[in-house]
Amino acid sequence: MPVGNASFTASSAYDGELVYTVDGATITKRIERLKMVDISVAGNYMGGVAGTRSGCSGNGPFSDPIYFEVLHSPTTGEIRIDQLSAVTGNAICRMEGKSRQLGKLLLVEDAAYDCGSQWSNKRARIYNLRRTPTGFEGQWFSDGGGGCTESGDFAGVTYR
Repeated sequence: MPVGNASFTASSAYDGELVYTVDGATITKRIERLKMVDISVAGNYMGGVAGTRSGCSGNGPFSDPIYFEVLHSPTTGEIRIDQLSAVTGNAICRMEGKSRQLGKLLLVEDAAYDCGSQWSNKRARIYNLRRTPTGFEGQWFSDGGGGCTESGDFAGVTYR
C-alpha cells in the first residue's frame, strides 16, 4: 500500500532537490553527488577539442587534434591542463585552477585560461570533467568579454 510520493528535480549534473510526502508531511532536501573515492585525471593523452566561438572576430566552430598534459592532485584539487598541438608539439592553451570533486565528476568554477591573442588571461569554467575507461573528457565555457564567448568539449585517450 503506497504511503507517499517522491520527486527529484536536477539543478545541474552535480545536485538537485528531492521532495517527498509521507503520511501527509512534505519534506524537501537538497542533495548533491557524493564523493566515495578520490579520482585523478592526471596523465598524458592524445585527443582533441571541438568548440564554438560567438560574438567574436573569429566566430564559428573550431576543432583541433591535441596532446594533453594534465597535472592533477586529488588531495589539493589543483589541476593544470596543457593543450599542445598534435602537429607541431607547440603549446596552444593552458587551463588551471582548483577542482572540486562531486561524485565521479570534477568541477573547476574559476580556472585561469590562456590561449594567447584574444584568449590571453581569461577565466573559464571547466565542468563534467571525468576519467573514462580509456582516458578523460570534459567541457568548458569562457567569456572573452564584449559579448565574445567560447565553449566546447575536449577528450583524450591515454598516450604512452
